[in-house]
Amino acid sequence: MHVSMVALALWSTLSSFSTGINVNQSYYSRSWQGGDAGAISWTAYLDLGIKKDISKNVVLTNALSLAFGQTYSQDPETGKWHPPVKSSDKIEDEAVVKLIKGWPVDPFFSARVLTQFYDRDDTLFLNPATFFQSLGAARRLCSSGDSTSVDMRLGVSFKEMMDRADTARMPVDGGIELASFVNWKLSDNITYHGKLRIFKALYSFNPPDNDNWKAPDVNLENSIEISVTKLIRIKIYAQWFYDREQTDRVQFRENLALSIGYSI
Repeated sequence: MHVSMVALALWSTLSSFSTGINVNQSYYSRSWQGGDAGAISWTAYLDLGIKKDISKNVVLTNALSLAFGQTYSQDPETGKWHPPVKSSDKIEDEAVVKLIKGWPVDPFFSARVLTQFYDRDDTLFLNPATFFQSLGAARRLCSSGDSTSVDMRLGVSFKEMMDRADTARMPVDGGIELASFVNWKLSDNITYHGKLRIFKALYSFNPPDNDNWKAPDVNLENSIEISVTKLIRIKIYAQWFYDREQTDRVQFRENLALSIGYSI
């Protein structure tokens, strides 16, 4: 009974919930002369949002996003299948506490962690990890019920990066972060979600030998979800990411998939 009461309390605080699996598949016989190779790709995901009124003027929100997927590819010469390669791996969780007093802006504090299930070598669990803490002001620029909203946050932020495979340096940067969130219901079955985060480091407590840490980090994510039925959706996702400490080029990825899942 205690378990059911906890589950009921947790369910009552849910503001959003979406889970499912994306699958792409192609196959070519050995007699195929086009030079193509078969592939199977799958990604399981879970997006969870919680909203809780701690008191009359204090609101807690938490957004959890999980994704993991693999790709199996076929050798075009032998037709044999290669071992799976990780195609998606993401764990992101952010908690935000807002003080709502009817002021032009709402003071907030947020804590966010960004990591993955396994590192590139599939040896270390939850590695590497990046932690953010921000304190500042938030404002809802516009809204239309639960279908459309535009929110923006600006605050002082600290960023800590931890890589257990390279413990020689654990950088800690302090600066300013701008975050913007857009949810737009284009029609009854089409929804757009957008996130923009810009972090500009102003001071480094453990600076490297170069000045790459001074360049702003920019992360832009866009997704469009088309509901075909209650359980079948088409998802289009695109991300632009720039971090000069990783590379001086803009990183980009795109995914178009048929998703089987459930959301509220």
